[in-house]
Amino acid sequence: MTNNTEALAVAEKYLDEMIAADAANDYEAFIRPFIVNEDFTKEKFEADVAEMQPVMGEYVSREYLGSLKGNDDDHKDSIRFVWKGIYEKQETVIVVGIVQKEGKWFAIEGMWH
Repeated sequence: MTNNTEALAVAEKYLDEMIAADAANDYEAFIRPFIVNEDFTKEKFEADVAEMQPVMGEYVSREYLGSLKGNDDDHKDSIRFVWKGIYEKQETVIVVGIVQKEGKWFAIEGMWH
């Protein structure tokens, strides 16, 4: 685990943006912090939102659980931050992965499990 307060602040900001984008069904806002990923299309985002919102309800709050060093080949220095997400209808695990490249932070993962 890591205790990088700068990285945690970045991940928190990106998570806030992702939650707001989900609520607004705003694909462009959701992908803004990400390194380009052609696999995550607007259609996939809209399908995810359409599936998630009725099951989860609106976002209520979250509880930070910790961080893990990333282990994927493309982003060896990445960090994954984990929260318990509390929504109106159920709880979930939220993971936001970030990496710093040339002094700038990027998201590489935003998953709700």
